[in-house]
Amino acid sequence: MHRTSSPHAIDLASCYAQFKSSEIWLSTHDAQQRLKVYGPNELPRDQGIHPIIMFLHQFHNPLVYILIIIGLGSAWMGKRIDAIVIAGVVCTNALIGAIQEYKAQRSINALSSLVVPIAKVVRQWQLLQIPARDLVPGDIIVMEEGDSIPADARLISVKNFSTIEASLTGETASINKSIEQLKESTGLADRSNMVWMGTFVARGTARALVTATGIHTTIGMIAKTMNSIQTSESNFERKIHGLTKNIALLALGASLLTAGIGWIKWFDRIELISLSIASLISGIPEWLPAILTLVLAIGAKAMSDQRAIVRTLTATETLGAVSVICTDKTGTLTYNTMTVKHIRLPDIPHIYVRGAGRSSTGGCEQDWKAIKRDHIPRHSSLIHACALATTAVVNNEWDEYTIIGDPTEAALVVLANKAHVNKQSLASTHTMLDDMPFNSDLKMRATLVRLSDNSRILYVIGASEIVWWRATQVHGENIRDKNSSDQSFFADHIQQWTSEAMRLLGIAYKKINTDTIDEADLHDLVWMGMVGILDPIRAEVPDAIAQCRQAGMRVIMLTGDHKQTAIAIGKRIGLIDEEHPTAYTEEELAHLPPEDFNELLKHCNIFARCTPQRKLLILELLQSQGHIVAMTGDGVNDAPALKKAHVGIAMGKIGTDVAREAAQIVLADDNFATIVSAIKHGRIIYNNVRKSANLALNRIIAGVGCIGWVMLLGDTMPFIGIQLLWLNLVTETITGIGLAFEWSEGNELQGKPVMLDAGLISRETLPFILRNALLMIILTTGTYRYYTQYTDVSAAYATTLAFVVLYLTQFANLLNLRSFTQSLFRLWLWSNPVIIIGIIWSIALQALAIYRPVLQSALQFTAISATDLARMVVIASGVWIGGELYKLIRST
Repeated sequence: MHRTSSPHAIDLASCYAQFKSSEIWLSTHDAQQRLKVYGPNELPRDQGIHPIIMFLHQFHNPLVYILIIIGLGSAWMGKRIDAIVIAGVVCTNALIGAIQEYKAQRSINALSSLVVPIAKVVRQWQLLQIPARDLVPGDIIVMEEGDSIPADARLISVKNFSTIEASLTGETASINKSIEQLKESTGLADRSNMVWMGTFVARGTARALVTATGIHTTIGMIAKTMNSIQTSESNFERKIHGLTKNIALLALGASLLTAGIGWIKWFDRIELISLSIASLISGIPEWLPAILTLVLAIGAKAMSDQRAIVRTLTATETLGAVSVICTDKTGTLTYNTMTVKHIRLPDIPHIYVRGAGRSSTGGCEQDWKAIKRDHIPRHSSLIHACALATTAVVNNEWDEYTIIGDPTEAALVVLANKAHVNKQSLASTHTMLDDMPFNSDLKMRATLVRLSDNSRILYVIGASEIVWWRATQVHGENIRDKNSSDQSFFADHIQQWTSEAMRLLGIAYKKINTDTIDEADLHDLVWMGMVGILDPIRAEVPDAIAQCRQAGMRVIMLTGDHKQTAIAIGKRIGLIDEEHPTAYTEEELAHLPPEDFNELLKHCNIFARCTPQRKLLILELLQSQGHIVAMTGDGVNDAPALKKAHVGIAMGKIGTDVAREAAQIVLADDNFATIVSAIKHGRIIYNNVRKSANLALNRIIAGVGCIGWVMLLGDTMPFIGIQLLWLNLVTETITGIGLAFEWSEGNELQGKPVMLDAGLISRETLPFILRNALLMIILTTGTYRYYTQYTDVSAAYATTLAFVVLYLTQFANLLNLRSFTQSLFRLWLWSNPVIIIGIIWSIALQALAIYRPVLQSALQFTAISATDLARMVVIASGVWIGGELYKLIRST
């Protein structure tokens, strides 16, 4: 029964036959049987992966395997402290990863919150209220203003009926509904004879035949699509896995090489094992995953301060690589609030309305001067009409605005509120006698009021061209008959305002003598004027889009709005240029061959009347072209694309729970400019991740190189495993954290995005790292060999001096890596106090290790003289000086 043919494309008789129902009849017995067949009208919850399985999955990593082997080897050799430290690092990293994965699996469950608990249904001549989960195909449901719609259904009767479908189609305005049969090819957003689960009634009453429930509804199909989407590794995860794999191979290779050299040099077997383990420990950045996670977490905190809330940490780094932003229009590029911005009265200069949104802050101005109340009588009359001839209600609780009724009528209510006029304030002089709700055939609504002098006035508001056509007179300086100049004036404004994506409403009145409204009264009206309503573009959006271009990013608008509205918005924000001046709709794209669509996607920046399937297809094609794609959205229809995107960005204010749970980032202010700010932060985070990874690699090469070089020279081993673990703790872990706090270098949005396949260790940085590592090896091994060969100090003393050099060169390298291009003098040393604090804290710990007996004994160090310590500082500073010279040479 489900979807055997499209309900919108068949007549009502065929629809009843298909679902074996009638307008007033479906027995309780039939309903129960169908419930067994089709299941409850609710969306299934995905139980997801058990948290324990998630936790165990985190151990599937090459570095973790090696660390476990090292830990077991250390325990076997009696080095319990080494084993405990390694076990703690491995388990901590696994716990962090499991927590992030657990948060990500809740996206499907949020869909079930859209199912309303109660539905009004007609069964066997009776109107009943039943749990919405018990609805079945063939049921007749009854809906009225304010109701949530409990299932997909074909309308069978309507009375001034319209719905709000923004969460499903992206269309902000209410949709007028009818029972007329439509073409099979009609897009979902234009199926005016259907209603959809999860949307709600804006106005009027209706009855409808349920055509789909639960997972078979449009929302259900989206849920099914989301469930089938296999999210791939994030860009960051791929890079980290590639890096760890290479580091693991490097560490194993170095360990085997150490063992080979020791075998050739006839080292003792136990000593050889110890040397190999020391080499392996030196080559494993056991704290690197934790530090990189911390870099992402700090970046996420900085982004949240800019009103971009991060749900998935890896998204912070991926943002820096974004090359295409696919954005919805409503609420992101615009405010998602229909607002009266312009008023035009006959024979009076243009009136501009200040303020945006549903706040009453603002007012009307003419020639840059505020219009005071009753200053222009005809303006006041129009404001009165807006207050009286609407039924929408605007509520304000703690500066959070909600509306009941049609959003367009709410815009008129807000206009009246700005002039401090509402129905309550007019109650003493205006008594409502009758009201005609908006009629989709007439495209107008009307209200009849009695004035204090007992006269009656009929206010009419509707589509501007319809109201103008029904008007015979114009209220200018005086009331006069319409003439050709009035017609030209009207036509010019219609063309101008519609080209600016405005919705135009005409306002007229008529004096009558009856107490009721009849359709015949809606003729011979007196034209008062018209208002231009639009969803205002956020002021910062054009500049933000220009910044995207400068940063090498492309912006594509995917909207459920009409084509002309999308084009008008695109022109105003800079998405349409002379070379590609148009947009494409779902209907136009449906007949396009795949290869032509793929080519079109390379230059078209606006797609209108987009379905969820089209959004997903566009996303997948962009990804197949090698782009890193950020997708924004707020509705249920956006959820599959949000989940599939490299970075899904949901709206925090107007977004549905489904969209927020499917996304990786949530915008607290629903502002496109916040995305650009977040991308800037993403590039900062990417740079900091690169710096941390390069710092770790530098330490690895230097540590392994020192061991191998000393062994080749035939000297005794300078360092033991516990000393290398200590080195990792007091340098990489404590001071390396400071790189996570590096701030902007000022050029993040001036270059192109990071390439998809770009590694954290690049050709640009590798020579810098190798040069620094070579200097560290030479200085460390040179110091050790000098003091063992040419002085009479003890081996422990020489080891301590060599360790201090290796230790201090880590600081020098840390300062070098604050920027790959800029000198430390330009960055200013104190601009990152975390690094300074880390260095001071690390020095304090190292001083304890050298001069306090307990740590001294455990780490096998010995106290050194102040003179020798000063010499080691001078020697180690060579790494920093070399780095500064390298940057200077490259910049010239």
